[in-house]
Amino acid sequence: MNRMITGLFKTGTVLLLAIAVTGCVSQKKFDELKFAERNCNAERQRLAEQLANAKEQNGTLQDELNRLRANLADKDRTISALQQQISGAKEALSKMTNVYEKLATARIPSTQIQINLPPELDKALKDFASRHPDMVTYDSKRGLVKFSSDILFDLGSDKVKPKAQKSLAELAKILTGPSIKNFDVVVVGHTDNIPIVKPSTRAKHPTNWHLSVHRAIAVMEILKDNGVSPKILGVMGYGQYRPIASNDTPEGRAKNRRVEVYIVPKKIGSQAPVKTKTIKIEK
Repeated sequence: MNRMITGLFKTGTVLLLAIAVTGCVSQKKFDELKFAERNCNAERQRLAEQLANAKEQNGTLQDELNRLRANLADKDRTISALQQQISGAKEALSKMTNVYEKLATARIPSTQIQINLPPELDKALKDFASRHPDMVTYDSKRGLVKFSSDILFDLGSDKVKPKAQKSLAELAKILTGPSIKNFDVVVVGHTDNIPIVKPSTRAKHPTNWHLSVHRAIAVMEILKDNGVSPKILGVMGYGQYRPIASNDTPEGRAKNRRVEVYIVPKKIGSQAPVKTKTIKIEK
């Protein structure tokens, strides 16, 4: 653009020199030359203004480019820091999962305590199970009320279904009577061995172990909200590691997805004596 302005200036100068050299010219020719000179000066002024505007715009764009480069550098540093945090979290989760799996696969004792529940409590639980045969089984020797997880929850969920909430509220009424005073209530979650792969589910329950515990907590919360003292409530989760059927079939996996509610004697010394005897665990 500088060259163009210089060229126009030179053109005007040449025209004036031509007048000086040739001497007298006609008025018409003189007017034409003056008009051409004015046009050249006007064009030069216009181009000079464009040049100034272009320089200003270039400065603005350069400032914006520098700002964007600085922001990009900040984002790169943030991404790098987040990646390091994610890597650390994954490593910690892997270590915790390994510990959980070792604990879960530890040798199970070959004996267990048979519970002799008070007759009124035992009868109430038997009546409860008989009213919900499609949902509940009751083992009076073990003080065990067992729910199918498929009845309580949708697959991959720890939100108790409305129908199951009503049944748990009914169970809670039984567990608030005077006959429960010498016992604790332990809620235990179990799953099948199918890994959790859906991203939205993994975000809430990274492993089957987590899902089993979260489901046990959900059941415990309903019992507590319906009057069972939190002082006697506890939760456990075994994930896929305590199956009661083969995981090779859909029917077996359905049996393994379960929530168990155990009614167990309080620690010795904190209660009146409770009659117990040792029996073998079913393999």
